[in-house]
Amino acid sequence: MIWSRQVTGFKGAVGVMMSIRRPKRLDVYTSDEGETSWLVKGGEDLRLDQRVELFYEHVNVLLNQDVQCRQQQLAIKTYTVVRRQPVVVAWSLTV
Repeated sequence: MIWSRQVTGFKGAVGVMMSIRRPKRLDVYTSDEGETSWLVKGGEDLRLDQRVELFYEHVNVLLNQDVQCRQQQLAIKTYTVVRRQPVVVAWSLTV
């Protein structure tokens, strides 16, 4: 995957999520004058996260095939998992 945007700065303080591993949330300014959020997780294997997101994408396909679900616009929000060191999960919505 080729990234066309670059990080130009960070917004405010880092948020600490209230879960077992206490991942950090970063709000980032990008070169296209956009803003995005990232979840940074250290010391974790993200293969399970990737599999769960893939499962959610398959569920969304099934929901979209059902007329009533499609009319109600039912869908699970999915996220891009980027495996880097430290581990980072993009919060850019793909739904």
